[in-house]
Amino acid sequence: MTTIEENIIIMHHGCALRQNASSQTISAMAQLGKPFEDAVAAALLTLGGSHGPVRDAQYAYTAWTDNEINSFVYDIIPGFGSAWFKDKQDPAIQEFMETLPIPMQKDIKHYTEDVQEYYMENIFPNAALATACANIQLRRPASLGISLVIQGRILAWEDIYEKNYKYKGF
Repeated sequence: MTTIEENIIIMHHGCALRQNASSQTISAMAQLGKPFEDAVAAALLTLGGSHGPVRDAQYAYTAWTDNEINSFVYDIIPGFGSAWFKDKQDPAIQEFMETLPIPMQKDIKHYTEDVQEYYMENIFPNAALATACANIQLRRPASLGISLVIQGRILAWEDIYEKNYKYKGF
């Protein structure tokens, strides 16, 4: 059996192989002949906001679990919505969520229903909320959740970089 940390890293490796902002940044930097460390730095700068808002997703989920009325103060709720799976669950995210303890799975189901009702949209948890849940289970502060994303994506980013690298000379 794998641990929650191993499962979230596996999930993020798969997510990194999709055409998303951070992975496309790695690819573009490689095509420009930039060093890998520059490409990673640039990819990290894409995280947060609408791409990988793990910290905000953890704050929003925690506020909801604490029954705070203002937990839905966002125009777009962090941790929900997918560029690849509109109006349905992302199978990679669903697979990870099923590895969480049953009480948290039930909470996520109710949270999803509340979000869908409040926003009147058929939206589902994404990688940011999955990562926030892993981070909570690992008893880590919200500010460190993004490191789970980095751990899961770095090997995929290496592959993307190598496939796209164009040497530009000195």
